[in-house]
Amino acid sequence: MVPPAGRLLWDGRWQVTAPPGLTVGAVGAEARPLARIHPHAAGLPRAVLATLPALRDGRALVAVPPIGYDPHRLGGMIRAVFRPPVPVSAPAPHRVVTASMVALACGSAIPS
Repeated sequence: MVPPAGRLLWDGRWQVTAPPGLTVGAVGAEARPLARIHPHAAGLPRAVLATLPALRDGRALVAVPPIGYDPHRLGGMIRAVFRPPVPVSAPAPHRVVTASMVALACGSAIPS
């Protein structure tokens, strides 16, 4: 259940933000019907869709934030961010790209 603070770590990998009182669990058996009605769900293998975090009010599916399924229009009140404890790869280094670098890469001169 989402605590009063509105945030919890679900499955050790998903940082979930939602209204207190909703429950968080896997999409599970609702993956098949969800794939028929939501375009982002249709493109995922059902085995993957079934493991995504879903928000429920009692037994009723309220939202699946990772795919944008939000028929109740909770919008900014819900969020699920994937934060695995051990990422598969290191974060990409941030690099400052200057106009000179772009011009050099494109083979063009920088306008004066």
